[in-house]
Amino acid sequence: MHRHATHPTVIAAFALVSYAGVASAQLTSPLPSAATASTPPEMTAEGAANQAIRVLVARSTKLNRIGWLEASTTFRPGVGLTYTVLREGGDKRIRTRVLREVLDTEVKMSTPPQSSRIAFSDDNYRIVGDAGGRMLRLAPRRKETALIDGTVQLDQRGRLQQVEGRLAKSPSFWVRSVTIRRTYQAVGGHALPVRVESVADVRLAGRCEFSMWIDYTAVDGLRVDHVATRPSLSGSDGPRLLIALN
Repeated sequence: MHRHATHPTVIAAFALVSYAGVASAQLTSPLPSAATASTPPEMTAEGAANQAIRVLVARSTKLNRIGWLEASTTFRPGVGLTYTVLREGGDKRIRTRVLREVLDTEVKMSTPPQSSRIAFSDDNYRIVGDAGGRMLRLAPRRKETALIDGTVQLDQRGRLQQVEGRLAKSPSFWVRSVTIRRTYQAVGGHALPVRVESVADVRLAGRCEFSMWIDYTAVDGLRVDHVATRPSLSGSDGPRLLIALN
């Protein structure tokens, strides 16, 4: 009885964790000029118009619950993100209060008035690069759930490769800590996110995990080759996705 009574609260907290980790995943805003002065211009790729197929998965190990969702998304600079759910399965609460919340929040945060609040900019971060210019330290200027206290890793051409760290602020009393990792690849001349992961320590629910795979089908109006290795969905979705998350 106690377990089921706490479940709605835990799921709500988990939803905050998940979308805080991916709110700016669709955007690749230019980094500050001070941090990029010695690197090629490729690193400052702007958000590109694109279409993609996404697979989102969330689970609570302690509650033994998992949900998944596959969606088609379209992003247009200056307009934002739209999505259509193609199919979904698993726990209904996770699907509606976590995974759809993730997408709805991305829609909101991808619009120009909101996107500037989460960009990798001097207004939001103090950014310091190492001697080689391949690793940047991100120090948030404000304690907000959409900002990350961590590092940015660049490839040899100065393009975004990975962003990793902890949320600058816990999204809820129920969440003790949240770690975030975003992986980027060069797609159609832009550095775009292809994998987003977050792990949270949630009171009463223990370890909660979120993963999203982004497989682009078109960038700047041009068809692109298969990018992400997203899970293959079938009738045995639960076990297959659990394996993918391990």
